[in-house]
Amino acid sequence: MTIGTGIFLASIVLAVTALFATTRDRWNWAKGLKRISIGSAILVGVLVAAYFAWDQFADRPKPLEEFGGIKLGASQSDVKFLKGLPDVTCTDSATPGWSMWAYKLGTDSTSSAHTYLVVRFMEPIGAWAISTFAFGQSLTDAPSLDQVNQYSSLQSINQRFGPPTSIEPSEDQLSREYLYRRFNLRVTFAQGRVTEYGIEHPKKPNKWKFAPGSKRICIDREGKSVS
Repeated sequence: MTIGTGIFLASIVLAVTALFATTRDRWNWAKGLKRISIGSAILVGVLVAAYFAWDQFADRPKPLEEFGGIKLGASQSDVKFLKGLPDVTCTDSATPGWSMWAYKLGTDSTSSAHTYLVVRFMEPIGAWAISTFAFGQSLTDAPSLDQVNQYSSLQSINQRFGPPTSIEPSEDQLSREYLYRRFNLRVTFAQGRVTEYGIEHPKKPNKWKFAPGSKRICIDREGKSVS
């Protein structure tokens, strides 16, 4: 405490003491202090209730528009500027305007199993789906997405985002995709665990398929074919 602060506090104490000495015969100090105490308690209660109400409101989920540092609708040049050249690039022979870029996550370049951040483009929208998945391993290096990660359960996701808009089983019935349209969120479960999750552009249709007879072509940075 500085000397100035001490003098200020002492002045307040002396002023209150002098006020009490000159008014104790005219004012009911006990009743006044009681009213002040009650008023202060009510004010504190209101402030605490408002704080908890705001805290719950602020924690409510909102539509997800960015994942892995990439925003929905981003152009290929924007993504290349942010992330550099993709590790894998895919196009489709019968679907003009569609492409997919995959970026390896993590630092272990010697492992054959990687976690990927995948960006799917469709003109004229741009980045219309951004997700993460892994080949041969768990999503250890994947970023979290508004409390959704590899350890999330379907129950915990439904508690936060509500019931899914739709559920899409895979053709082999081994996995199911849960779409939460209001929040642009899609999560894939297989054998009771999360295998892929990400966000999708609001303009992306609920169900989308490649054109008949299409063939996907994928190459790595060196131009070599990737299966």
